[in-house]
Parts: sequence; structure tokens; C-alpha cells
Amino acid sequence: MRWGVCSGPDNAAMLASVGYDYFEPAVTGVLKLHERRLRAEEVSLMFANLPIMPEVFNCFVPGTMRITGPDVDFAVLRSYVEQVTIACGAVGCKVIVFGSGGARKAPDGFDREQAYNQLVEFLKMAGDECAKRGITLAIEPLNKTETNIINSVEEAVQLADRADYPAVRVLADYYHIATDNQPLTEVSDAGGMLAHCHMAEPRGRVRPATGMTDYAPWFKALRDAGYDRRCSLECKWDNLAQQAGETLEFLKSVAASVEE
Repeated sequence: MRWGVCSGPDNAAMLASVGYDYFEPAVTGVLKLHERRLRAEEVSLMFANLPIMPEVFNCFVPGTMRITGPDVDFAVLRSYVEQVTIACGAVGCKVIVFGSGGARKAPDGFDREQAYNQLVEFLKMAGDECAKRGITLAIEPLNKTETNIINSVEEAVQLADRADYPAVRVLADYYHIATDNQPLTEVSDAGGMLAHCHMAEPRGRVRPATGMTDYAPWFKALRDAGYDRRCSLECKWDNLAQQAGETLEFLKSVAASVEE
């Protein structure tokens, strides 16, 4: 397993020093391509000379850019996605996370099947742009307080199957799964469809630590799915610099215990 933290480049050196393999920044927070245009060379300079790289990006589409509903502008979406995938590809990104709960949320009263079809159309287009740059697009199921469409790993797998595009796969996030009391069997059943995972302590979305939730079933589900790629900590920290290393060692020990 490769380990990362959802964070920006400012923390890359510190994270590398305590053993992390990569960091995972937000497209909307770091690149801000919905506000400006950047050349690939400019993006490369933003991440130059770092000891670890952004192998994954999240927060793909800003909430102001609609993917479902009556106000979708597909030409604008395509132009934006092309910019993002070129920028992310320039720094060796392997996975882009498609959470974007605000952008994909079906408006109240809008036909759900039409919204679903719009998601499929978006994923085919975005998957094509990702594939051109060697990137996988991972659909992130979000808990029901964050969006009203695609709330479970099973639903994400069904959506990826409907999109039927090799670059479109699925993410499993332990926080969202636990928040909605979803079965971990959905993770193990996803198998080869899993392209990425996130985790946090469900109570408060803080860093995982001793004495909190038993994380062994989560790692067992990943093992049963045959998953051994990347796991990013997407959580709150009291002090990232002080806690990052001990958190990594703790999670490595839990994951190793499942393998024994």
C-alpha cells in the first residue's frame, strides 16, 4: 500500500520525512483552473523539487459548475476537464477523484434518471480526457449529507459500469461508508473496480488513532478486494507535523495485522 495525505505542496517535505509516499491536493484549491488558465509548464513549477509528488488530486469540479440539472453547459465542462487533466498529467498524477458533491447534486424536483444520464455523459467525456494523459478517474461515493446521488460503493460501481469506460473506476472512503452505516462487503465486492481509497476516523472526521474505531475490518475489506494501491488520509489534524508520522505507523501496523 502507498500512503498519502490530502494536503498541498507546502507539506510535501514534512510528509516525505515521516514516510509518506505522496500527497493529494485539491484541484479547486491548488490549481484553481475554474478561475484562471495555467500552462502545463506553470503547473510543473508549482510542484518542482518536491521529495514526493501529487499522485492523486481531489475536488475535481467546483460546485458552481453544474454537472446535473437544467443549467449544465457541456462545452464549458469539457474545456475545464481538458485543462485539469493536462495540468494534473504534467506532474505525474495517476488518479483524479470525482467527489464534487455540489456539482453533481441533482437539483430538487429534477428528474433523477435524467440527472443520472448526465453523470454518465460527463464520466464518458472526463474518462476520455483522463485516458489521454494516463490518469484514472475515481468516482467517490459521498454520504447523504454531502450529496443526493451516488452515496455508496455499490452505486459507484454501477455508475462506472454504466459509463463503461476503462479509465473510469471507483473510490472507497471509510468515513463516508461508516457515516451512512454501509456494509464493508460493498468494498470487497468492488474488487478490481477500486482505484483509490480515503480514510478518517468516522467520529469527527479526525485522524485515525489507537483507542478509536477498529479499523481492521476496513483493511480486511480492502485485502479481500485485492486492493493494494494508495490510501489517503482525508481528515482533520490537531497538528499535522506532530501527528503525521505516528498516524502512519499506527495504520501500517493495523494493515499488517490483517495480512498476518
